[in-house]
Amino acid sequence: MFSSNKPIIQIAYAVENIIVAAENWSRRFNIGPFYYNEHIEVADSRINGINKKFNHSSAYGWRENFMIELIADHSKVNVHENGIHHIAWIAENLLVIYMKFMTIMTP
Repeated sequence: MFSSNKPIIQIAYAVENIIVAAENWSRRFNIGPFYYNEHIEVADSRINGINKKFNHSSAYGWRENFMIELIADHSKVNVHENGIHHIAWIAENLLVIYMKFMTIMTP
């Protein structure tokens, strides 16, 4: 299990359309403005056990010190198209966290 004394700084949600979702989040929760980055290609990714390019668009909006990221997966490799995609926090020591992760993931 990973832990951090730092707070979560980002929650990313899977959505079908980042522009529609960003307008909704702005209106309902007063988050934003949102900044858009469309068709981001990650060439080397492994998602749900599949090695595949990850093509997605993201909208990034802040409320105080907290970021909401809205992600539309164009690759269709994710099982969930709606809901929490990932969370992020500040790692106190990235190397220690990486080594702990590699120990867990190595058969």
